[in-house]
Amino acid sequence: MNAGTFQSCFESWQSRCESFERVLSRLVTEPVDLNTDGWLEETDDTPSVAERSALQTELSDFYSEVVTWFPKFEQEQRVAVIDLLIGHPSVIQTPVLQNDYSTEQGVRQMVMLFVLQDQWPDPRDASMQLSHLTNLALANGVDVSPILLQAANIANVKSRYGSWGSTSEILLEAHRIASTQTPTKPHPWWRFW
Repeated sequence: MNAGTFQSCFESWQSRCESFERVLSRLVTEPVDLNTDGWLEETDDTPSVAERSALQTELSDFYSEVVTWFPKFEQEQRVAVIDLLIGHPSVIQTPVLQNDYSTEQGVRQMVMLFVLQDQWPDPRDASMQLSHLTNLALANGVDVSPILLQAANIANVKSRYGSWGSTSEILLEAHRIASTQTPTKPHPWWRFW
């Protein structure tokens, strides 16, 4: 990937992450004690419903853009993007892409979010999340095995959490397991339950 294109994307994403973090951090505040004087003034700083709706749209656009460009970057550039997102905790824990486990594109987006989170904040939770994602995809008839292999090829190859292994290694293991399973299509009546 052209270094100028990466730098342009990265600077834009950095600016947007800082802006998102400022707004999102106002949503994650300490509970307001209604028994204290001036409790109502403490709530004046929270974003309005309109601000939250606009933020959701902006975050969705942001993540769609990152998911589109991320695979095109070199390994060190991808690690820089992951570090940028992890450096903005309110942003990395608020991905707003639709959870669609019934289509290959939807599963690919969910796996890309897994790659971007790079097992943050806890590798145990990340492993459970990947297992759940894989099982849902298979249960919805999506062959997730090639998607996991493609993701492993662009995921971080360095382990952030010691003996847990890198995100790439975890995806390769998930690919190995998923390749032994057959995707099934749920029965049409299942939607009505």
